[in-house]
Amino acid sequence: MTATRRAQRGRRRRVLLIARVRAAALALPARTGCGDRLRSRWLRAPLVAAVLAMAVLNGCSDSLRQHEFAAMSTVVRVSVYGRNPDWQAFESAAHAYASRYDHRDPASPVARLNRDGAADLDPLTAATLSRAVQLAEATGGAFDPTVLPVTRLWDFDGGGTLPEPAALRAALDRVDYRRLQVTGASAVLHDAELDLGAIGKGAVVDHLADWLADRGYRRFLLEAGGDVLVSDLKPDGTQWRIWIRHPRSADAPLTIAAIGAAGQRVALATSGDYERFMERDGVRYHHILNPATGHPDSDAASVSVIAGSAIEADALATALFVLGSGGEELLRGGYPGIEGVIMYRAGEELAALTSEQFPALHGRVNVN
Repeated sequence: MTATRRAQRGRRRRVLLIARVRAAALALPARTGCGDRLRSRWLRAPLVAAVLAMAVLNGCSDSLRQHEFAAMSTVVRVSVYGRNPDWQAFESAAHAYASRYDHRDPASPVARLNRDGAADLDPLTAATLSRAVQLAEATGGAFDPTVLPVTRLWDFDGGGTLPEPAALRAALDRVDYRRLQVTGASAVLHDAELDLGAIGKGAVVDHLADWLADRGYRRFLLEAGGDVLVSDLKPDGTQWRIWIRHPRSADAPLTIAAIGAAGQRVALATSGDYERFMERDGVRYHHILNPATGHPDSDAASVSVIAGSAIEADALATALFVLGSGGEELLRGGYPGIEGVIMYRAGEELAALTSEQFPALHGRVNVN
């Protein structure tokens, strides 16, 4: 074969190779499964498949997906980095998780336990109730899941009612977390009734985080009412910044907290006297009741707690709100691994009690 013919054959092969590469690129969809538009480049043939696959994967990992929907009498918001989740399945999971902890749903495990005094539970519900008992014990009963006899009398869901003193005393006789015993997948409730309103959202947020993690999602933020959970850091390696509202102004921040750690989950929950309340004869009553007295008698205005799980943050925010300015010991070492801030009334003004390393951005807390 002459040199001229060899050169011509080489040119034909190069033209054919380029044509095949272009055909492969044109056969790709205009958008990847991540929703990112492909930016075409003519690549050297041996690397085409690998480089295109890497471009698709990198696009998935850095793409932000956001979704919101109504559940648990609030708005659930989700921010996920990666491919687009099946939002319909995610919403269905959220409603299913929430219903199992709702004592008002007669088919829920909690309602069955309240009604029958004993129940065999699914593993998830059993684990949540066991955790509730542990958290009640850790807070000395400032958080107590057996407060339904008292919360029913106040009826904040129905607009609020001032309970009669005799009825309230009788209800308080049935409030004691030690009446709930969980052994394996079985639970027994001795002359008591459960209201998991103080941990229900936190438990559901934790379950939804597991749902995302089981499907390969690594970086995400979940928010339901005052409960927030973040997983890992953002793609640029920075922490998530969480705006915490001031208890006396919905438009002003109390502070901005920077939370998140590589490969870990971090949760933040806030309880405030502005969330649900009623007014009677010029007196304002909020919905966070002291399990010991049956009254909303705390001097706290709001409490935010950072913990390793949303159920912990939820329960501890409630407990520290009940304790108010008396919660310093619990906040500063009484429960390992938490940070937080208690805003309490000091005369006509507000004061702040913070843990040693509460991650307020620039160290600022807007007290008044």
